[in-house]
Amino acid sequence: MLRPDRAPPLRLGLFLRPAQQPGRQVGGTHCLGLSRRSTVRPLQQFLKRGRWDHQEMETRHQTLLANSLSSPEGMLTVDSCEFPKKGKESVGVARQYCGAVGKVDNCQSGVFLGYSSSKGYGLLTGQLYLPQEWFSPAYAKRRKDNWVPEDLTFQTKPQMALSLIQKIVEKNRFAVQWIGCDATFGSDPAFLDSLPKGIYY
Repeated sequence: MLRPDRAPPLRLGLFLRPAQQPGRQVGGTHCLGLSRRSTVRPLQQFLKRGRWDHQEMETRHQTLLANSLSSPEGMLTVDSCEFPKKGKESVGVARQYCGAVGKVDNCQSGVFLGYSSSKGYGLLTGQLYLPQEWFSPAYAKRRKDNWVPEDLTFQTKPQMALSLIQKIVEKNRFAVQWIGCDATFGSDPAFLDSLPKGIYY
């Protein structure tokens, strides 16, 4: 059994190496070379319970991007992205609009923030969206089984986007003149009215 504080470095390396190859889209089981006879539970446990300082890694990532991309005319881009799913146990999975297939379907969804300038572009941060039904008593066991923080409360996608934007602006690593978004966010008056002052959209 894989202990959360003893994730095998070799297995992590095997998992990441194929995923880093340009132009390839591979699943976790393929990355590890797992056959039908092999179990994927150790990988699932590593991804679910392994120690991972998300904030520290994100800070390092954003610092590197800021050093190479930040420019006075820079633009933050916000959008949602969906991931079709077959099962029902993954965090946030539900029947909702799925942009990947262009219709309501079983999927996970997230809100993502990017940055672009004349120097290039990159993904800054993101957050998994939990539909309101996931906060109902009927989903209590799923929340517990998936380690969803007990103090997490429901947020709409525009609310999530606004929070991500405010955090980036407050850190002041990136020069931001513009914010770009689609109608999911741009049609929400509360979102537009709450954007940081001095930034065009």
